[in-house]
Amino acid sequence: MIDKNIPIPMQGIGKGRTTYPFMEMDIGDSAYFEGQNTTGRAVSMAKKYAQRSGCRKFTCKSVDGGVRIWRTA
Repeated sequence: MIDKNIPIPMQGIGKGRTTYPFMEMDIGDSAYFEGQNTTGRAVSMAKKYAQRSGCRKFTCKSVDGGVRIWRTA
């Protein structure tokens, strides 16, 4: 399956950089995370980011050996 318009997660460590692209996501955007350890951390980080932002919401679904996280609001 081919996915279009799915942003690539930023890599790196340091101020202003994140492994998770939640801050850059618009409503309707999604990001895929592969692997059991990575998916649990990604879901946790999405929940924390949603709580901190107060206005952004995400939904997570398990798909093909990983998880896809969508921004819904």
